[in-house]
Amino acid sequence: MACEQLKRETNPEEIEKMARYIYERYISISSKKEVSLDSQVREIVNRNMVKPTPHTFDEAQLQIYTLMHRDSYPRFVNSEIYRRVASLGCGIQPGNNQEHTAVKPKGKKGTT
Repeated sequence: MACEQLKRETNPEEIEKMARYIYERYISISSKKEVSLDSQVREIVNRNMVKPTPHTFDEAQLQIYTLMHRDSYPRFVNSEIYRRVASLGCGIQPGNNQEHTAVKPKGKKGTT
């Protein structure tokens, strides 16, 4: 979200300020909220920080989105907690052995 706000900023002083904040909060290795970036992307961000622009973190954003798409999100969707919450609102009932089965709607025989 912070990167998206940075992309909309046009004031150079605000861009610098926002970029420093994002870097210190999410990129710096001393940050408690450091995101996982490979060394190549981290180096690109470090070079971009010499003169920050609204696109300073584009490569980092892409890498984080890719990681979430390929790893974090699938693990979340397959987690027991997600399945429990999802079952509350979409007609899924827990089965006997921790499996989940969909509840079939009632209708005419042979139409479901």
